[in-house]
Amino acid sequence: MTQTQKVDAAARDVLERARAMMFEFSGAERRVAETVLRDPESVLAMGAARLAFVSASSVGTVVRFCHSLGTGGFQDFKIQLATALGASAPSSRIIALPKPKDAAADVLRRTLTSLSRAVDALDSSVVERAGSVLGTADRIHIFGSGPSLLIPASLGAWLSRAGFHCSYPADFDTQAAISARLTERDVCVAVSHSGTTDLTLRAARLAADAGAAVVGLTSFSGSPLAELADVALVAGAPADPYRTADMASRTVHLAVVQAMIAGLVDHPGVKPDDGPTQWFAQTPEHGASA
Repeated sequence: MTQTQKVDAAARDVLERARAMMFEFSGAERRVAETVLRDPESVLAMGAARLAFVSASSVGTVVRFCHSLGTGGFQDFKIQLATALGASAPSSRIIALPKPKDAAADVLRRTLTSLSRAVDALDSSVVERAGSVLGTADRIHIFGSGPSLLIPASLGAWLSRAGFHCSYPADFDTQAAISARLTERDVCVAVSHSGTTDLTLRAARLAADAGAAVVGLTSFSGSPLAELADVALVAGAPADPYRTADMASRTVHLAVVQAMIAGLVDHPGVKPDDGPTQWFAQTPEHGASA
């Protein structure tokens, strides 16, 4: 049975819910969600009819979209949207920085806000479960494709340095070949922003068929990877004027990986006083001899 994030809807940022649930909306509701994510400040000033017009939908679709998000209706949705944007009650989920003077400052501000929203979106028990699965595995196989390869490379390098038996090949055929040879004592970590990447899903299915546990890291809760995974970690970021959604989500995914790594401190093979910071400090980049 898949263990996914179980978070009370009211406790999650409404914009993060809209982004993460994109695969779960109907076609018309998805157009409403895309409009909201593209320009939430403007949506805050709209009525239901105007939002329906701008999103090429209907008032009924707008209302269904609001209910799908777990809000009580359009007005409740706007209240939650105002809170998410920091336009109403103060919110710890919004990082208050001075108005950016250039693109670099704006990118940093958006990244901080996305990371802050991920804190609300992620169920810490699921992150801990993922860390536990990794810590008890005989072998850890990590893979992704395209821009997502950064995550397996980072996680794999850290785990290898810490003494775990893991593989993180970039070649698709090697990913699939190793997945097919895993056992029920092993675990694979599949990374895909969209959760729909064919080659990543292929390797994940081969691992599952071989009996290995599957940990999936994706940006969308209704994606094929989230459905396939035994432990699904769902977090990401929307597109912005400077980056596509997959690029913006990469920093969030790296943060989730670091949170998962923190759970490995309790792994039976790890000494109580030998946590991640000690391991990192031992690398040549931090002054230790090679």
